[in-house]
Amino acid sequence: ARYGGTDAIVTRRLWFTTFYPVLASPPQDQVYRLDRDLILPLYRASQHGMLLDREYVAEARRELRKGYAAIRKAAGFNIGSNDLLAGELVALGANLTETTDSGKLKVDKAVLFELAPWYLEDPDDPPPPGTRGASLLADMALRYRVLRKCDGTYLATWERETEGMAVPLIRPPIKIIGPKTGRLASGHPLNAQNIPKPLRSCFISRPGYTFVVADQSQVEYRVMAMVARSKRLQGFFSAPDADMHRWTMELIHTADRVLAKRWNFGLLFGAEAPKMAEITGLPLVEVLGLVEVTRAAVPEVAELRHETARRTLRLGHAETLMGRRRYFPGVDSWDGAARSAAIREAVSQQVQGTASEILKLWIRQVVDSPYAPYFCMTCHDDLVLEVPDEEVYTVATAVKKMGEGIVIGDFPVRLRVDVSVGKSWGELCTLALLGRS
Repeated sequence: ARYGGTDAIVTRRLWFTTFYPVLASPPQDQVYRLDRDLILPLYRASQHGMLLDREYVAEARRELRKGYAAIRKAAGFNIGSNDLLAGELVALGANLTETTDSGKLKVDKAVLFELAPWYLEDPDDPPPPGTRGASLLADMALRYRVLRKCDGTYLATWERETEGMAVPLIRPPIKIIGPKTGRLASGHPLNAQNIPKPLRSCFISRPGYTFVVADQSQVEYRVMAMVARSKRLQGFFSAPDADMHRWTMELIHTADRVLAKRWNFGLLFGAEAPKMAEITGLPLVEVLGLVEVTRAAVPEVAELRHETARRTLRLGHAETLMGRRRYFPGVDSWDGAARSAAIREAVSQQVQGTASEILKLWIRQVVDSPYAPYFCMTCHDDLVLEVPDEEVYTVATAVKKMGEGIVIGDFPVRLRVDVSVGKSWGELCTLALLGRS
């Protein structure tokens, strides 16, 4: 009891002498209030629960097993064995240097992402044309692990969690404190932020209800235009049908939308030319030319990395547009790789952190409205609501209007919300609604 009491006293003193003075002063106060006021609404949303389709889960498990068995056969060895995978990667020319505590070569996600960086951007896309050797094997290993994880970590867990339930409900906790950027996270047993899209079809609406899923379209690229104060991109996003990937396709003269997405991904996180070459699979000489084209078109975005590096080096931290801070001691590291990584993360903090705050402001409007009981989950930039069939159009229109009306400070970038509806979370159709003109 005395030990517990001491903990409480010390914690109280730390709060009032160290933390509260910082959190109560601008601009940190508005960030603190935003997070604090969402704790209870997010808990209520998590208790709403998502209805599991048991028959679909059983069929999905059978298909997944076929899928990872096919990858293992194509690899020609047990690709699930780290020792065998490491040996094959080295034989194909991969330079594996990191080792585990037991002295074995590391082949964790970070290592495989270095060999197949395109996978990190969008796992649903195929590897770039011409991918071979260690890079192709790393891509296969990542896909194999995802399929095994889908089967064992997700589907098997959901079956266990709902065993014996008359109504199989999965209640995903929504964590307001998790990722360093300030994004919301979801934990066991659903882990919505990491669930592969095909597995969303495992969840269906209750009888008489329909899922309304509202998605902020390309919000991170819109935030990038805000953070970089790019007049050209701000003007571009003022169009109702603005599509960053289509714009990039025209800019770099390609008909390959996947390539444009990878280029934008590197641009978003401040990747330099060598990293861009890894992400896109293009020759470095070609990438250098495209970097110059991009810099000429949107110089503010190209300069964002350097401006962020200077500011973070001077202040020691990066800030979102609302003022949320994250400190980066590695920005002045003597190690070039560590310094570049810190700068990329600082750029990401400004963009992803601001995007997360836009989402939270949107959630706050929804939970303060009469539609709060329908809100059941958030996933990435989506809000998921389970709505009575007769109210679908009314709720969808209201939620879209809320999401498109958010403003942070004096940053005039149009936000666009797309709404989809359906009886299954994974099988939705777009709902045509009148948005901002």
